[in-house]
Amino acid sequence: MHTIIDGSISTAAENQKNQSVFFMDLIATSLSKILESAQSGIDLELASQFAPTLLLDNKEPFRPQVVGYTIFREDGPSPSFPRHIHRLASRVPAEIVIEYALWWDWDINHLYELEHVWIYLDQEKRVVGLESSWHGSIRDLYKQGAIKFDGCHPLLLTSPGKHAFAADSRHFKEHQAKYPGITSKYAGINGTEQPELFAQTLKRTPVSDRLVHSYLNRFAFEPSWHFDTWIKLGKGMLVPWSALESWIPGRVGLWHCFLEGEIGPLEYRPLRTALCSSTGDIRRAGQLGLDMVMLNVTGRKFGLPYLLDGYRNKLVTNMLAVLRSCYKARIGVYLILHDERSIRWLTWLLGRQDWSDYLMLGSDNEARLLDIKGRLPHYRTVIIRERLSPEIIQGTSELRASYIHIRSVHANDLNESWIQQVHQAGIGLIAGPIKRVDELKALSNRKVDALVVEPDLFSHLDIAYPKSNELPQLELEPS
Repeated sequence: MHTIIDGSISTAAENQKNQSVFFMDLIATSLSKILESAQSGIDLELASQFAPTLLLDNKEPFRPQVVGYTIFREDGPSPSFPRHIHRLASRVPAEIVIEYALWWDWDINHLYELEHVWIYLDQEKRVVGLESSWHGSIRDLYKQGAIKFDGCHPLLLTSPGKHAFAADSRHFKEHQAKYPGITSKYAGINGTEQPELFAQTLKRTPVSDRLVHSYLNRFAFEPSWHFDTWIKLGKGMLVPWSALESWIPGRVGLWHCFLEGEIGPLEYRPLRTALCSSTGDIRRAGQLGLDMVMLNVTGRKFGLPYLLDGYRNKLVTNMLAVLRSCYKARIGVYLILHDERSIRWLTWLLGRQDWSDYLMLGSDNEARLLDIKGRLPHYRTVIIRERLSPEIIQGTSELRASYIHIRSVHANDLNESWIQQVHQAGIGLIAGPIKRVDELKALSNRKVDALVVEPDLFSHLDIAYPKSNELPQLELEPS
């Protein structure tokens, strides 16, 4: 029995596969070239003599590729981490500090991973201090417990999927307990990291975030908590930090190009988004493991923002409790702001905490959206429209909005040509609210970046995740 496939579809799939193969070859070549840039000399010999050996979880899917080193013989700012190096900061005064910037292409939650180790040496070149990065902060490993060595090389346990370092695996288990599902349900959730160090050179778009999320879903795992995989950071992996710094943006760009060919429409991972009008809806979305909730917000009561129930035109709850609960449960929030008062209040709130990784803000009013962007420039914004057109795509770019939200969910209004035009402009596409199962099915095999569904369809979203009792629970008062 033979399956007949439409020629255009078959050709598109073949071209897509050829693209992924082509860029995978370039990714391999890219790694070879930077490793060939290693420079001989005293600094390389010193860095290789004390380079740490990593102990990875047996189920760890990723490996470090390159290590950039910097030798400090004087105090000064780190070129790769937001800190100042003080040689006297160790328990015993140090003569030299070696900074290792360990590059991994992948963290289980995102593309781009740069972890750090600092080794302090005295005049006799003995290790007198050892620090490492820990989820953006710095930890003194000597304070955690006895560090084991393989000769001069410290043995560092490496957090499963996350790659922070510790002397004892209990620190990883404690972190995992705070963030259940971090290596499974949340695989790929952060898309592409864009740290301040590469803010001007590393490109990130809503589309690249969806591609990364889709790809990393393949690698979701549960740690074994057995650290028997040893990775020795030998001389062949060490390059000067300056070489690694100039290489990273191009490396990330190659992965984006690879993913464009690798991830087809059936694997493309939209943000599964629930239209919520009550805390009950929000709680149910969390129990089902949905990615995001969409909330309509008004500030018409006492100048404070409230969740607007679109069915009964009723104010149902204070927004601050909702936002805090969603943040704690790691559920994204898409707020549609309906008036100036809600914008003013949100500006005041977000000026005191950074929720930009999980919160995006939308409006169907261009002036209101420009006001939001001016007040909160680091937050993703959404312009809401009925249908797509070239003028709307152009206008979205001029507004510097991250997404277009199209209310029409007819398949003809969201065909592949339109979606491609939106993505080529570096813009993400949101569709909904979707009210019928057939509409959801029609859009599920297209590269739409977020699908918004009404409460009756929450359970129809294809969620291949742990059951609700394994997920963080929303702590919300009933409406």
